[in-house]
This record gives sequence, structure tokens and C-alpha cells, in this order.
Amino acid sequence: MFQTPDFKYLGCPKVVVQKKYSPLQKHVYDDDGTINRHYYEMALLTELRNYVRSGDVSIVGSRQHKDFEEYLVPKANWNGIDPNVTKLAVSLSAKGYLQERTESLLQRLNWVRIT
Repeated sequence: MFQTPDFKYLGCPKVVVQKKYSPLQKHVYDDDGTINRHYYEMALLTELRNYVRSGDVSIVGSRQHKDFEEYLVPKANWNGIDPNVTKLAVSLSAKGYLQERTESLLQRLNWVRIT
């Protein structure tokens, strides 16, 4: 006959069941202090889901829940980019970008004032 392992002796982290799960916490721990496996797993999966949704945990191979660093241009590639030969529609320097935006705004304000 198969017996489920007793999590009390396996050293399972009790940090998973946070205080916000007070109704669930009541069911995770039995009266004698042992952990109910089914409720523990449900609490663990619920907490894991929350971490994935918040972006604290990433999933390798996932398109929706990938690591934030994968969205960025790698530093080696970024350092190798020549600022004069980029395909970006904006200037790479903050001063140039702000100057371009200011000129564009002034042109539009003049156009609104004239019409």
C-alpha cells in the first residue's frame, strides 16, 4: 500500500502559506501540526501562480511569462551599435531627443495658433 510522505519530516517550507491565506492556512496544517499534502500543494500552486503573474518568477520557453532581461537588447549588442547608423526613429542622446520633441511641439503650437 502506498503511503503519502509526511511533509513534517521532509522539511517543506512553511513560508509558502502566507497570512493572507488564513482560511486556507487553517486547512493546510492539521490539529497535530502536520501538513495536509493536498491543501499544501494547492497553496503552493496558488502562490506560484501569483509570483508568475507578478513577474517575480519567469518560465523558460514561455512567450508570455519570460524573463524581463530577454525583452532587452543584450549589452554586448548594445555596446556594438554605432549611434550614427541606427534604425531607430529617435536620437540616442537625451539632449537630441528633447530638442527634437521641443521643436515638434513648437511647430504644432504654431500650426494651432495660425488655424
